[in-house]
Amino acid sequence: MILKRLINPPLPPTSSSFTVYRFHVSASASVSHTPHSLSDAVSSFHRTINDPNSTPSELACNSLINDLRKARQYDVVVSVYCKMASACVLPWHTSLTALIESFVNTHHPSFAVGVLGLMIKRGFRAHVYNINLVLKGFSRSGQFDKAMDLFSQMKKNSDYVAPDIVTYNTLITGLCKAKRLVEARVLFEAMKVGESKPNLVTYSVLIDCLCKNDQVCEGLVLLEEMEREGLKADVFLSLISVFCGKGDVERGIELFDDMKRKKVSPNVVTYSCLMHGLSKIGRWRDASDMLKDMTARGIRPDVVTYSGLADGLCKNGRAEDAIKLLDLMEQKGEEPSTFTYNVVVNGFCKEDRVEDAFRIVEMMAKKGRKPDVVTYNTLMKGLCGAGKVDEAMDLWNLLVSDKFHMKPDVFTFNYLIQGLCKEGHLRDAVRVHSTMVEMGFLGNIVTYNVLIDGYLRVRKLIKALGLWKNAVDSGFSPNSMTYSVFILGLCKMQVLNIAKGLFIKMKDSGIKPTVVEYNALMASLCREDSLEQARSLFQEMRNVNHDVDVVSFNIVIDGTLKAGDTKHAKELLSEMLNMDLIPDAVTFSILINRFSKLGLLDEAMSLYEKMVSSGHVPDGVVFDSLLKGCGLKAETEKIISLLHRMADQDVVLDSKLSSTILACLCHMSRDLDVEKILPNFSQHTEHTTKGTTIKCHEFLMKLNDIHPERALEKIVPLPFHVLFARLIFYELRWQLGTISERVSYSKLDMILLGTYCFTTVPSTASAYPSRPLGSYFDLHKPLLYSKPSKFTSLVINGHRRICDLFDLHKEQVPYEVAWSWQKKIVRDKRAQIEKEGDCNDTLIVLQHPPVYTLGTASTVENLKFDMKNAPFNIYRTERGGEVTYHGPGQLVMYPIINLRTHKMDLHWYLRTLEEVVIRVLSSTFSIQASTVEGLTGVWVGNEKLAAVGIRVSSWITYHGLALNVTTDLSPFKWIIPCGIRDRQVGSIKELLVREGVGHGRADLHHLNDASLIHITHKSLLEEFSQAFQFEYSYKNVSSTMLYERK
Repeated sequence: MILKRLINPPLPPTSSSFTVYRFHVSASASVSHTPHSLSDAVSSFHRTINDPNSTPSELACNSLINDLRKARQYDVVVSVYCKMASACVLPWHTSLTALIESFVNTHHPSFAVGVLGLMIKRGFRAHVYNINLVLKGFSRSGQFDKAMDLFSQMKKNSDYVAPDIVTYNTLITGLCKAKRLVEARVLFEAMKVGESKPNLVTYSVLIDCLCKNDQVCEGLVLLEEMEREGLKADVFLSLISVFCGKGDVERGIELFDDMKRKKVSPNVVTYSCLMHGLSKIGRWRDASDMLKDMTARGIRPDVVTYSGLADGLCKNGRAEDAIKLLDLMEQKGEEPSTFTYNVVVNGFCKEDRVEDAFRIVEMMAKKGRKPDVVTYNTLMKGLCGAGKVDEAMDLWNLLVSDKFHMKPDVFTFNYLIQGLCKEGHLRDAVRVHSTMVEMGFLGNIVTYNVLIDGYLRVRKLIKALGLWKNAVDSGFSPNSMTYSVFILGLCKMQVLNIAKGLFIKMKDSGIKPTVVEYNALMASLCREDSLEQARSLFQEMRNVNHDVDVVSFNIVIDGTLKAGDTKHAKELLSEMLNMDLIPDAVTFSILINRFSKLGLLDEAMSLYEKMVSSGHVPDGVVFDSLLKGCGLKAETEKIISLLHRMADQDVVLDSKLSSTILACLCHMSRDLDVEKILPNFSQHTEHTTKGTTIKCHEFLMKLNDIHPERALEKIVPLPFHVLFARLIFYELRWQLGTISERVSYSKLDMILLGTYCFTTVPSTASAYPSRPLGSYFDLHKPLLYSKPSKFTSLVINGHRRICDLFDLHKEQVPYEVAWSWQKKIVRDKRAQIEKEGDCNDTLIVLQHPPVYTLGTASTVENLKFDMKNAPFNIYRTERGGEVTYHGPGQLVMYPIINLRTHKMDLHWYLRTLEEVVIRVLSSTFSIQASTVEGLTGVWVGNEKLAAVGIRVSSWITYHGLALNVTTDLSPFKWIIPCGIRDRQVGSIKELLVREGVGHGRADLHHLNDASLIHITHKSLLEEFSQAFQFEYSYKNVSSTMLYERK
C-alpha cells in the first residue's frame, strides 16, 4: 500500500544511472522570473520540448517548475512536469514538492499521495513538510479518514518522519472547519502529553471554533489555560464577536477591558464589532464613547465600522439617523459601500418607508455605486411587505427586461411570489413562478412552500398536492416549513384525515413537529368533537418533552369543557399553573364562556374577577358570555353590574352583544325603570370617535336600528300574556310575508323564555287581518316550530325554501371526503345561524367507491371478517345505526337541513326520508314498498332497498339515506347489514327483473344501469323537493374540487 511505502522507503541508490541532458530554456532559467518573463520561459520550454533537435536541460526545467510554484500557477506546474517526464528529464526534490503543492491546491490530494510515492521511488526522503501538504489537501477536501490514516502511519514510523506542530495544527484546523470538534479536542489533548505542545495557532483555532459553535464557556476555559502557559495572542476577537452577536455586549466589553489590561492592542475589527453590538441594543452613548476611544488610539474607522453603526440604527427604527451617518462618512473621507447603502435601504423598508428607500437607491446611483441584486431584493421585499404588489410587479418587470443591467435571483422571485400570495393574487404568483422556471431558475423549497400556502389559502388542495409532487420531482426535500404549511392549511379546511397522515409522515421523516402543528391538529380535532384524539396528541407532546404552551392548554381545556367535563378541565388548569404557564386573556375567555354555558355562573364570575385582577381587559365576547349566563339565571343585579362595567371599560356594542343585552332585559322585573338602571354606553363606529357616549334611551333606539324587526319605538313593560300575543302577532306577520326579514329564531327564543319583555304595540297592527291561531299553530307544541302539514315546510311570500343542491350522482366520491365535507357544511351553517338566525339548506347526491361504515351502535359481531384484513376501507362514524355497505350503483343522499325551520322532531324527519323513497319506488317503478315497525329504512317484503342513518347537531342534520339501484349486493354478504340477521338486502334492478314486480312499467326492464340510475335520481330529487317544499339552487362541483371545498 502506497501510504506504508511513504513511511518505509527503500534505500537511495549509490550511484546515478541517469543521463543529464544540457540545454538552456533561456539565459536566466535559474533565476526568478517576472510574470512576463515567466510566460516567455514557459513558451520557450514548450518550443524546446517539441523540437526533436533540442536537448532539454534538467537545471532549466526544474528551475522553471520552482518559479511557477512561487507564482502559484499550479496548473502550469502540472503541465510542465508532464512534458518533462515525457522527455525523460529527471525531477528534483523541489520539483516533486512543487507538484505535491500543486495537486493539493487544485483539490487533487490523492494525486499528491502518488507524487509522495514517486519521490520515495526516486530515492528522495519524504520530509514532514511534504506529508503536511498532503494532510492539508485531505482536510480541505473533507477526506478525514485518509488524513487520519496517513497521520497514524506517521506516528507508527516516527523514527523516519514524526508529526510536528504543523501536522497537528493542520489536522485540528481542518476538523474545526468541518465542525468535528470532538476529534479536534482529542488531538489537542494528545498534543499536551506529547512532544509537540499546543502553540498560539492551536489555541486560537480551537477557541475560534468553540465560539462559532456556541461553546463560549469552553472557549473561555481555553483562554485561561492559554494564559497560564504564558501564551499571548489576539483570540479576544472571536469571543467578543460571539458575545456581541448574541446580544451579550456586557461580556464583550469585559473581554475588551481585559484585553487592554493585558496590553493586547485592539484593532479596527475589535472596535467595529463592539460598536455594532452596542448600537443594535440602542446604547448609542456607549457606542459614541467607543468611537472616540478608537480615534484617540489612532485607529481610523473603516467602512465596516460605519456599516455596523448604520445597521444598529436601522434595527432600532432610526433609519433617518443612518442617513446622517452616511453624510458623516463622506466628511471623514470614507466612501459608503454598496453594503452600507443596502443596510439603510433595508432600514427604511422595515419602517414601511419604501419611497425613502427608493430615494437612497437614487442617491447610491448618483454617488457612482451600482445597486446590486441585494438592493433590488430588499426593495422587492419592502414593497411586498407594505402590500404594494402592483409596484412590486413593476419592479419585477423591469428586472426581467432585456435592457436592465441587473437580473433577478431566486430571492427576488420568492419575495414577489410571497407578497402576491399574501395579498390574494395567486394567479399572478403562478405566472411569476412560470417565468422563473422559463428563465432557468428552479427555485428552492421556499418557493414551493409559499405557493403551496397560497393554494391552501384558497382551498385548492389538488393544486397544492401537485406542487408537493413537483418539488420532490425537482429534487427538493420537503422541510419542516413544507409540512407545517400543509398541516395548518389542511386543518383550516378541516381535512383531518390527510392532515393526520402528513403529521405522521413528518415524524417518520425525522422532522420534529413544532408546537404550532400540534396545536393546529388539536384545535381541529376538538372542532369535530374528537376530544380523545386531541388529548392523545396533547399527552404525546408532554411525553416527548415538547414545549407545551398556553395555546395548547387553551385548546384542550376548551374541548374538555365543551364536552361538559369540568373536573378534568380544572385539573388541566392546575397543571398549567404548576408548569409556570400564565393564563392569558384567551384562557379566561374560554373558561368564562364555557362555565356560563354550563350554568356555573358563580365560577364564571369568579374567573372574571381573576381575569381583571391579572391585568387582562375583558372584551365583548367575555361580557356576552356572562350576560347570557346571568340572563338564564335571572340574575338582574349581576346583569346591571356587568352593564355598568361594560360602560366603564368602553366595550364596543356590536350587533351580537346588543342582542344579548336586549335578551337580558327580557328577564328583568316590570317594576324596574330601565332608563335609570342602564348606564351610558360608548359607541365605537365609523361615524363616532372613541369616548363618545350614548344615553339609555339613545342606546335603546340604537338597538332599534340594529334589530328593526323588534320595533323598539317606545319601551313599555308588558306582562307575559301581552308578550305572548305580541309574539303571535310577529309570527303571523312573518308567516304572511309582510316583513322583508325573518326574525331570528335564536333571538326570538330568548325573548319567548322571558317572563316580561320590553316591546311596542305597532301602530299598524290593525292593518293585518286576524286569522284563527289554529290555522298556524299547534298551541300544545313549541310556538315557532309547528308546521301546518306533514310534508310541507314553511313557505315565505309564496316561495319555497332554498336548498343548495350538489349533484354528483354520476361520480364516486371517496367516503372520507364526503364525510369531512358534510361536517364542514354543518359547522358553517351553525355559525351562520348564530350570526343571522337562519341559513339555506343543502342536499348532496352522490355515489361512493366500495366502503363499509359503522354507526354509533355498531359492534364487531356484525362483521364476518377481521377488521385488519377488511375487503374494503372501514369508517366508524357518528351516525345512528349499525354497519352497512356503500358502493357503485347506490344513490346516496345527504340532506343537511335546519330542522328549526321545518319541524324539531327526529321521528318526523326519519319517516319523511323513508316516505320520499317509498314514493319514488311507487311512482317511478310501480314497486310497492313500506316501512317495518321497529326498524328503519324502506322494505319490499323481506328485502331492504334503502337504509337510513342520520346525525343531528344543533338541529342541523347530516348523513342520510342510501338507495340500492344497480348495486352489486355481494359485499353485503360479508356483514350483517344494519345488524338484522333474518332479513335480506335488495335493489331496484334486481326487483325489476323478477316476474311480477314492476309489471306496470315493462319498459324499465331493459334499461341499462346508467339509465336506471338517471331515472331514479331524477325521481328522488322531485319527491324530496315536494316532501320538504324546497326550491333547488344548483351548485356546480366536481369530485376533485371536493378536496378544495371541504
